[in-house]
Amino acid sequence: AVSRPERTRAMIEVATDTETPLGGRTTVWSEAGVLWFAIDSRGLNERAVGEGAAVGAPRLVETARATCRAHPNVSRGVRLNTADGAWRVAAVEADRPGPGRAILHLRRA
Repeated sequence: AVSRPERTRAMIEVATDTETPLGGRTTVWSEAGVLWFAIDSRGLNERAVGEGAAVGAPRLVETARATCRAHPNVSRGVRLNTADGAWRVAAVEADRPGPGRAILHLRRA
């Protein structure tokens, strides 16, 4: 029998910018569906960031490559919220490895 990677259930969340009562802007995440995906590979990268930390301070970013069924609400920038934490979709390769499927490039800090 062929071994398959473990599938993970995620809530698809899309960002919406809204105005606060004091006239500022904030991002609100709204649920847009459910997705099952399987992580094929993971890695860690170090990136320099400025916001929320000392300018140029390194921060570890976990990356992953995952496969799933194609979903109309999954695109670059959406959040996949799992029991294990939230992933951001960095890129989507549609119809790979075949029709109706997709490869997702994910990352989280």
